[in-house]
Amino acid sequence: MNCARVVAGVIASLVVTTRAEEPPVLHASDWKKAAIEYRLYSGQIPDTDEPTISDAKVSLGLSGRAARDLFNHLGRDRRDICVEPGTRIRFTPNRKVTCLRKAKGEYQCAISVDLKSGETVVAMVC
Repeated sequence: MNCARVVAGVIASLVVTTRAEEPPVLHASDWKKAAIEYRLYSGQIPDTDEPTISDAKVSLGLSGRAARDLFNHLGRDRRDICVEPGTRIRFTPNRKVTCLRKAKGEYQCAISVDLKSGETVVAMVC
């Protein structure tokens, strides 16, 4: 399974679980290419270790247009002591999706998923 489909599935599940209306129907033409990096780990961010049979999570890092689109849909900027001056941050109330817009206009987002439970987990901390 490629990372783009994993990310799309995670994003679709977030949309479904955060809205009371019917889930959207995704068509092949709705999919967009994305710049994605990923990291497998166990434990909790920032104290992580190698993934194990009983504890495996994936952290997905998005950049470029995909990150910009997510950033723009996360609502208002938030205050956070962890970001550098000039960096804007937006996140879901539970911080399971976090996006940054750096002073130079670069966008980055992080989403993490527990591969055993399928639940999203905190993706970014100071």
